[in-house]
Amino acid sequence: MKIKKLTQQSKLKLYRAIKNPDLQTVKRYTTKGRQWVNNSVDLELYPEGSYEIDDKYFDRDGQYKFDASTCQKDDFKHAKIIYTQLSDLTAADANDSRFWTRLTHDHFHNYVRERWYTKQIANNTNTKTINQILDRSHFFGNGQRARVNNAVSRLWWVAHLTVRFDEANEDTKWELTKAAFKYQENTSSLLQRNMGAYDNIRFGFLEFFVENVADLTSVKVQKIGTALNNYGGGNILPLLTKTEVKEILLKIKQDL
Repeated sequence: MKIKKLTQQSKLKLYRAIKNPDLQTVKRYTTKGRQWVNNSVDLELYPEGSYEIDDKYFDRDGQYKFDASTCQKDDFKHAKIIYTQLSDLTAADANDSRFWTRLTHDHFHNYVRERWYTKQIANNTNTKTINQILDRSHFFGNGQRARVNNAVSRLWWVAHLTVRFDEANEDTKWELTKAAFKYQENTSSLLQRNMGAYDNIRFGFLEFFVENVADLTSVKVQKIGTALNNYGGGNILPLLTKTEVKEILLKIKQDL
């Protein structure tokens, strides 16, 4: 399937509608089906260029296929699919909000609804609901937070930041990507922060997690991530080796 990105005007129209929404707008995000197309909302497409994902990953309505019963736990599975299918994205493409907003509002609408809205927000226009929709269906800026918040871009970006490209063995190649999705705190504590942009910190943190996973709960991961970030306030983390980062993490864990 060839997929075009939205025009800037169309993307901003969707954003303005949810920034000051009526209940009907919210329901388009929380209701199954092709809500924008079926309700005559204009998803104007940029005429030049397109991206391609194999048709086998979509149903007859053009919606991305997923198992609703395991959707909450299948982030790694979907990340591997999306990253493999879109492995040729340039940095500019991967930071293009028009592309990710097209996917969340069209071909991945049902997936986003099931993964992030069905069990987490109600049909109302309160601040919590609107912020959740802005985080998961829209994409703002080109920083770490925007990349790993949007419901589809996060799948691509977490894989991009964690896959071991030089590994031939599939399990080893994807080991840290799988670890990143083990707990939500692995993305929020590491990849949403600036320190997650550095290879030595990112790979050190995730390798430490894999090596100590039996002793780590989601709460401990969150505390360790916060402590490492605080440590970075008085030290230059990017200049440390991966081994030095892991030694710091071990000390933090022992002090919890």
